[in-house]
Amino acid sequence: MLNAPVEIVYNINQQVNESDFWTKTKQELAAEKDLNVFKTWKTVNSIPIYHPHECFDQYRVEVEVLLKDKLNDEWTKVLKEPFLGHTEASYATASKKIFNGTVECSAWTLKTAHHILTFQAMTGKDITDYDQIVEFGSGIGETARMILDMGFKGDYLLYDLPETVRIPVFYLSKYDNVKAINNYTEIPQGKKTLFIGTWSLSEVPINYRNPIISHLKGETDYLIIFQKAIWGYDNLTYFTVDFPMLSNSYIKIQQIPWHAGWGGNYFLVTTK
Repeated sequence: MLNAPVEIVYNINQQVNESDFWTKTKQELAAEKDLNVFKTWKTVNSIPIYHPHECFDQYRVEVEVLLKDKLNDEWTKVLKEPFLGHTEASYATASKKIFNGTVECSAWTLKTAHHILTFQAMTGKDITDYDQIVEFGSGIGETARMILDMGFKGDYLLYDLPETVRIPVFYLSKYDNVKAINNYTEIPQGKKTLFIGTWSLSEVPINYRNPIISHLKGETDYLIIFQKAIWGYDNLTYFTVDFPMLSNSYIKIQQIPWHAGWGGNYFLVTTK
């Protein structure tokens, strides 16, 4: 029998053994003002919450294989990165093409598409087939944007720092099923839920993660990307030993070979 959830309510803006990296980054993000060009901000590019060139060749090959028999008008539409957040110059730099120059995309939309396609390949599930999606560390909102444009009709909850979440709230302002939260107790229970945490859940202290996972135990599937070890956190042990028990899930793991930093990076999905 699993232990009862920790009673302490953690707010995402609390410093719970927070790394100096995020303390400094939050200050820099708060100082940025012009959301109309947020994709050009130095902080956004360097974290990277957004980067116009990240592993394009590696993601291109993977996405072209995963989409080989699935490419249609819907995927062609969602792969094209929106202009919002760019300048003319930055958009020209970010814009790329795949499938022999026939499909417009960017390195960032390819990365996002790879997350979605890999989740669906590893689980056999449609990522739009949930009552709600909770994204912990939502970045600029590109994952949300792509899933919403794929037809997701449930509630999409952006769980992030106030300094960061204003970016996806701005980016996704045309969608009426998006809501920003900063406390796990705001997540409704008893719904068919997908929790997404790409390089985010693995970057917060263990005593921050566990109450969130305990709160979601039940009808929740997970899409996690984590580093083997970062800032003193032994993530490989946590996600392969502690996390399956706490979430009451079976896990599948796949390494991402071109992301070799922090001891290696892994794609994790859960099944019931």
